[in-house]
Amino acid sequence: MVKISSSLSELGFFCAFNTPEQVEKDSPKQKYVDRGEPNTYDFKNGVLAIYDEKGLPWIILQSYTEEIRVKIEELILSHSLRRGAYVPHSKDGGLFLVGLNILPVH
Repeated sequence: MVKISSSLSELGFFCAFNTPEQVEKDSPKQKYVDRGEPNTYDFKNGVLAIYDEKGLPWIILQSYTEEIRVKIEELILSHSLRRGAYVPHSKDGGLFLVGLNILPVH
């Protein structure tokens, strides 16, 4: 079976491990994104997060194409990913990704 991390990279996800994020909305305080529960996912405020087989967090804006959405759903089902993951960079509504010019694959 193909590793989750390989598939996420191909779909345009960004590995958010060890990136600084806001602790609270509109707060200057920051913390670094850590590993989470492997094989989990969730979404919040326009950001989708999937934690790979090693617990590394991968994120993408939820404005991807229908084709990418279908591939993400297939990945979630084929790897039996569980919902309930922490979603890094969701407090800024995805501005972190936009600032890095990490936009959905079209």
